[in-house]
Amino acid sequence: MKKIWFAISIGIAVLPVRAIGAESGMPQLNPEFWSAQIFWLILIFTSLYLIIWKIFLPLSLLWLVLTSSYLYYFNLLPIN
Repeated sequence: MKKIWFAISIGIAVLPVRAIGAESGMPQLNPEFWSAQIFWLILIFTSLYLIIWKIFLPLSLLWLVLTSSYLYYFNLLPIN
């Protein structure tokens, strides 16, 4: 156990103070990268929208219909 802590402490001591790429600042705020970020943003959100619209929404609606028909068939619906 002492060897593990010794190795961890040596590893932390040897690490450089500055992170790689820190000298250029935040790339999210650099206008040079905005076009690539907008492309990936549109691609990811469009794919998520299509997946939800074509897969998850029909499955959810099917589950809702099957559950309600099951409840209606066995007279398990609450009486108003």
